[in-house]
Amino acid sequence: MYVNNPTVMNSSAIDWPPDSTLARHEPARAKSLGAVYTPRVLADWLSRLLCDSVGSRHLGSIVDPACGEGALLRSVRRTCIARKSEARLTGIDIDEGALATASLHLPGVKFSHGDILASQDRPQFEGLIANPPWGASLPRSAEEYRFMGFSLANGQFDSYDLFLELGLRLVRSGGSLAWIVPDSIFAHEHSRTRRLLTESCQIELIARLGEGFFPGVYRGTVVLLLKNSPPKPGHRVQCMRLAPDQRQLVMRGALDLSDVQALAALVPQSRFLASGDCLWDIDASDRDQTVLSQMEQVGGQWTEGLRSSRGVEISKHGKVLVCRNCSLTSPFPKAIPVECVECGSDFSDEAFRVETITATRDADLANAVPFIVGEDVGRHSVKASRLLQLGLTGINYKSPDLFASPKLLVRKTGVGLKAAVDESGSFTNQVVFSYSVRPKCGLPNWYLDYLEGVLCSRAMFAFHLKRGGETEWRSHPYVTQATLAKLPIPAVREGSSKMKLAQQIAAATRRMRMTPTLKSDLAIEAHVARLYGLDEMDYKWVMDVIGAAQHLEPVRTLLLPSDVSIRSALRLSDVL
Repeated sequence: MYVNNPTVMNSSAIDWPPDSTLARHEPARAKSLGAVYTPRVLADWLSRLLCDSVGSRHLGSIVDPACGEGALLRSVRRTCIARKSEARLTGIDIDEGALATASLHLPGVKFSHGDILASQDRPQFEGLIANPPWGASLPRSAEEYRFMGFSLANGQFDSYDLFLELGLRLVRSGGSLAWIVPDSIFAHEHSRTRRLLTESCQIELIARLGEGFFPGVYRGTVVLLLKNSPPKPGHRVQCMRLAPDQRQLVMRGALDLSDVQALAALVPQSRFLASGDCLWDIDASDRDQTVLSQMEQVGGQWTEGLRSSRGVEISKHGKVLVCRNCSLTSPFPKAIPVECVECGSDFSDEAFRVETITATRDADLANAVPFIVGEDVGRHSVKASRLLQLGLTGINYKSPDLFASPKLLVRKTGVGLKAAVDESGSFTNQVVFSYSVRPKCGLPNWYLDYLEGVLCSRAMFAFHLKRGGETEWRSHPYVTQATLAKLPIPAVREGSSKMKLAQQIAAATRRMRMTPTLKSDLAIEAHVARLYGLDEMDYKWVMDVIGAAQHLEPVRTLLLPSDVSIRSALRLSDVL
């Protein structure tokens, strides 16, 4: 079961219910169904975008394929009344209660009850407006959805992916589609969705609005406006990002989203298709693109010859669930299981106990090893802050060999890139990515130091910010192994033209890790500049990108001291 995201209107909408019936009476069910409630300011802007895109007083038939309580259709009706336009509105949803509420407040609108994803009866419409369910529990398997023709039901996919694909079937050729989706659409896992839309549609607008529009939802909001026809040659997409201060003004009603849209950058749609992941790099200007492309031409395939992994699936707090009957231990779950998977005991309050299997380094914990968690990994620094108890049945500690050899550790969570080589043999947890050299792969023994130097450089940080769009604070920022693997770090082996530079970066990185100084830091930076062929003007771009990002801790540490110029920072004779 799932239901679309009913919309909560603000206090000025006195003719509309202040919240969703489902959210008010069944909050747990609303969450499982992917219900996310849209503020009126966003619903009204989306309806104006759709009507502008259709471009006619007679809009024809408009559908919301997961309409919930009909709030988006209500916004379309308001827009039509204000513009003296006409539209035939249709709402479809799987939730009968939501449709009953919608029918009460939208007389004259055609409503249909059913699962539109599974329906064989799909009439075509001139336009579509929707806030599809995010993260909903879908009633069918991926195989069943593929049998129904959904090409996106592969690997990791979300309920909204299927609705985006469905929309292309519901709207006639040349029709318009206006969507609200989460910013996970920019992630690697949704590259097939981006490619489908970019190849099939003319993208009119991509608006990255950030967090805060949906109370209690820690996910950024994205608005998409599409024409259901292949892009015209040379077509440029309006690309818009709402800054944090602008977002506050919009939510207070002091700034209209249309005014921000008027300042949107124009990006060739063909650029999105040129990248392997079909990146929607909406923050990259032509100047940005010059440096980004230069770095990409130099590097790549740096993970070849490396073994990548994640650590033990235990949080830093080490909370576990232990069966009193058979002593099976498991990481503390989000929901208490019905029974023990080992002995079948019912997990009543008496059948299990909660324990902690990590402790601080100064604690007395039997059969324990040093344990590195995410916050222990810094830029060129790593030190285990905790101990992890070993020997418990049910905990997947993974092979000790995974931790024994020198390993490059990269923190998964947090803003930016933090990496350091660890040679202590400490265990790590799941929010730390680990890279070690495979035996007999031909990589030099200093290769991990070289990778650390490039990953922690200002140049790579700027690349990551621009290509990944991480220019402001998020509730749950993180990188993935797929994202890291695509960073343009040159792979070096014997005979490589970059071998000497890579050795110099590795040596400077070891010095920086052992005795952190600005001199060693800038030595790495100077060598990385040579590695990518970046000159003084290119590095001015690097520092401008870093300076333009919100001054969070990872950004502040990369700013140059006031008495150090970019020219002196890149002059090798000054820093070696």
